[in-house]
Amino acid sequence: MKTLKQLMFLVILSFALTSCFDLDDDEDKDKIVQVTVYVSSEVGTYRAFEESDSIPPHEGMRYREKGDSEWDCAYFGLIEGFAYEQGYEYELLVEKTILANPPQDSRNFTYKLIKIVSKVKAE
Repeated sequence: MKTLKQLMFLVILSFALTSCFDLDDDEDKDKIVQVTVYVSSEVGTYRAFEESDSIPPHEGMRYREKGDSEWDCAYFGLIEGFAYEQGYEYELLVEKTILANPPQDSRNFTYKLIKIVSKVKAE
């Protein structure tokens, strides 16, 4: 009977210790995917997250991901490694990192240029 109690104690202790070592597995992790992004030849305007309506909007590039019908507008440096040139339409392959713990009052993703698929002068 004493050995059975000791065995049960060891089993419970091993489960407890194992769960302590798995804490990293429970943490949220960033997700990285490749997506196609289209950039418009025309600029647009946007407001930063923390800005009020009393501050005039900023000029930025218009973009949308493949499959999206609506254009969004953001600062020109949104896509790391990409230099926007007004008057050209772009198709880009980018690495999108969806942030598990994004900064407060900011986007929950980042973009990094993989390659420019096409750059066409707008008519």
